[in-house]
Amino acid sequence: MDIKGFLSSANGKVTVAAVAVLILVGIAAAIMMMNSGGSTYRGITAKEVSGSVSITGDINSGQAYSGEKLYSGDAVNVPEQSSITVLIDNNKYIYAEAETHFVISADQTEDHSRIRIALDKGSELNDLRTTLGAGDSFDVDTPNSTLSAKGTKFNASVYTDGDIVYTLLEVSEGNVDVKLRTTGGTYTGTEQTFGAGESVIIRGGSDFSEFTHDENGETVRHLDLSALPTNGTARLTALISRSSDGTVKTEPEPEKAETSEPQITPTEITYDTTEAPEPEIIPETTTEEAPEPAAPVTESTPAVTANVTAAAVETTAPHTHTFGEWTVTTPAGCETEGTETRICTVCGATETQSVPAIGHTFGNWTAQFGANCEEGVTATRKCSVCGSTEEKIIPPTSHRFGEWTVTREANCLIGGTETRTCTVCMTSESRTTPAAGHTFGEWKLSRIATCENGGTERRKCTICGSTEERETPALGHQYGEWKVTSDPGYDVPGTETRICLRCGHIDERNINPLGS
Repeated sequence: MDIKGFLSSANGKVTVAAVAVLILVGIAAAIMMMNSGGSTYRGITAKEVSGSVSITGDINSGQAYSGEKLYSGDAVNVPEQSSITVLIDNNKYIYAEAETHFVISADQTEDHSRIRIALDKGSELNDLRTTLGAGDSFDVDTPNSTLSAKGTKFNASVYTDGDIVYTLLEVSEGNVDVKLRTTGGTYTGTEQTFGAGESVIIRGGSDFSEFTHDENGETVRHLDLSALPTNGTARLTALISRSSDGTVKTEPEPEKAETSEPQITPTEITYDTTEAPEPEIIPETTTEEAPEPAAPVTESTPAVTANVTAAAVETTAPHTHTFGEWTVTTPAGCETEGTETRICTVCGATETQSVPAIGHTFGNWTAQFGANCEEGVTATRKCSVCGSTEEKIIPPTSHRFGEWTVTREANCLIGGTETRTCTVCMTSESRTTPAAGHTFGEWKLSRIATCENGGTERRKCTICGSTEERETPALGHQYGEWKVTSDPGYDVPGTETRICLRCGHIDERNINPLGS
């Protein structure tokens, strides 16, 4: 019966059903093995991508997309107005903000998960949904520290100012162990653990790394745990810009306002509870009429004896400033700081503070020609605010070869060649395959050996027909018994002979005379 007939028969249908059941059982068993021991599927995925995030690695190279599988060693670059959420092991989230660059390293097996994020620019939030196992680890390496966590939610931000690197750590949940190291990679031996609600700023260079402190000499700063704030890099640069001695302060120091109006301070005003006439205030006037005298001050009204002009706001007691909203007085540029001012609604005092530079707003990278397999290309992008440009080298994409194809078959004595072609630039490369060597059959007798002469054997290659021979040894005589052919006498020897049973050769020898 043929296959078609068998499958249409009752037995054939039962057999097909049985095979299908076995396949389903095998798939179920594989899933159970995958999830055995409570472990989840090991993988790295670009969960959500916004903007033009790029991936560079041995397998991935180009713009990232939601749902893309990532691999250990992939570098993730998040430009302006972009963001990415990376999901690892189905329970670890990395939320990277704009202007962030990091590299993912993962050593993952069924027994453990070791994740390392090398963050050298920008800010990213790490959210570990489950506690790490005994053999698991999750580390964030910045240029001047290593942040190690277990079942933790924390934000890490990196900012570089010349040769100095700053790292901001903000812990929302759990604990993070911090080990300080120089930007050259040497650990200093300083370690400290930071818990939920705590943050710290690390400052380091080629030969040092240290925890910074605020104006009160405190290393640990405290967070509002209602929500971990975003834009960590902007916060870090704002804190750094308020210090000139390496001490990063948590609050800006008010600057003295530049104004033509006199400022009322507690040292400028004194109070007298005794009865005294109110000082005469002469307003500006264009007439020659004398001003009316001021009304006398009652006993309940203190007299102001300070040198206060009419331009100052009238007040009878010191007060806490009630400032209005900040108003921009000098807009911040891409690389230059701006200023903003606010005014007290009671006395008119002003307070001014600096505003961090906004940073460039670059467009997309453009190049005259795209990078090819063997040569890189220079790409440029332009700031839409100030027109500044920056360049970068787009590395070669490297060849993407297809399968090897035989272009010349190898034979028994001569090797062959194989060729493959790059699917991008059509460049080809070849390699030599080794000679196959003869495939000989059985040895066959070509000349029979004799008692005194050897024979020959020959065999033939089944591929090319070449032959080779070898000698076989002579057989040697096979004699019978000795027989007397002449009896010996006195003083006369006799003879005896024997005959080879194969070739009939006669061998003869003497018999000693009698009486000898």
